[in-house]
Amino acid sequence: MKTIAVINQKGGVGKSTLCDLLLWEFEKAGIPTSFYDLDGQGGVMHETYEDPKAKVTILDTPGALQSDLNDILKSDSLSLVIIPTKTTMMDVKPLQRMISIVSKVKCPVIYVEMMWNRFTTAASFEEWLIEETGKKSAILRIAQSEQMAQAAAVGMSVIDYAPKSTVAQDCRTFIEYVRKTLKI
Repeated sequence: MKTIAVINQKGGVGKSTLCDLLLWEFEKAGIPTSFYDLDGQGGVMHETYEDPKAKVTILDTPGALQSDLNDILKSDSLSLVIIPTKTTMMDVKPLQRMISIVSKVKCPVIYVEMMWNRFTTAASFEEWLIEETGKKSAILRIAQSEQMAQAAAVGMSVIDYAPKSTVAQDCRTFIEYVRKTLKI
């Protein structure tokens, strides 16, 4: 079984959004999945569930450093860490702590720049992130888009809601990267 931990100590960066996206797309692909909402804030659209035939487990973690985060990151069953972040300088300090924390994990790490845009702040942030991670980790982008919120409002993946949009293409790239990394 593959285990994906979606983590960031900072709240409001897109952890639950990425969990929902993964769950919708794995469901469509027929990939048996278990899901655990460890966050408890109610931001995720899926309920916690356990599939006895699961090939993948997804963990939505809280936006805080808690002792069980270290347990999750030390787990031998951890297959992938996904760290969503917004692309502002306010996100630098919390992300520096996350980069330090995950520097010792044995599995791949993907950073996802959420609500990315073409402006200078996002470009400067990305340059900083590449320098901080030393290009050891994948850095993906998901564009800033009202379509993401509109899709969530009707309980859908943005890939189904606005399939030709830039944000849907970014999300497809993210899903394919995850599937390739996990070989599923």
